[in-house]
Amino acid sequence: MTLAILACRTLGERATMLHAIAPAVPAEATRRVEAVARGEGWALHLLDGGEFGDGAYLASPYDRCFHRKTRLYAALAGVGGGVMLSGTNTDDLADYRPDLGAASDHSVRHPFVEAGVDTRGARALYRQLGYAEIAELPAAPCLPSRIEAAALTSVHPCRA
Repeated sequence: MTLAILACRTLGERATMLHAIAPAVPAEATRRVEAVARGEGWALHLLDGGEFGDGAYLASPYDRCFHRKTRLYAALAGVGGGVMLSGTNTDDLADYRPDLGAASDHSVRHPFVEAGVDTRGARALYRQLGYAEIAELPAAPCLPSRIEAAALTSVHPCRA
């Protein structure tokens, strides 16, 4: 959201704010995004991330995040057009991140990486933007990385 706030404050109505509603996204995260959108005056667009429509994702392979993000970026591109930006920072590059391959496939840009900003730097920006309480939230890796593959087939996707 740090990147979203910066983009909207800089680009104004030229920025389109999109948020995916999906089983992998905790409801509290969506409520937080909606609250920031109201406070910042964004026209926030919610869409179904659609990962449960992807058999490769449901098969729960080691690169499940690649499949989830591939589907997500395709859905986002279909709504927003233009350049997609990700909040990935330099610390994220040290981990195994199959989602970065999906981002590359969809020409997603990573402004924090391009500017050399790490997690601490992104959190400092968040505080400077007036969101200290959110800046201190712990990292929240993708929920499906903690769910057994068999459990995924019994969950139904959220609807916007």
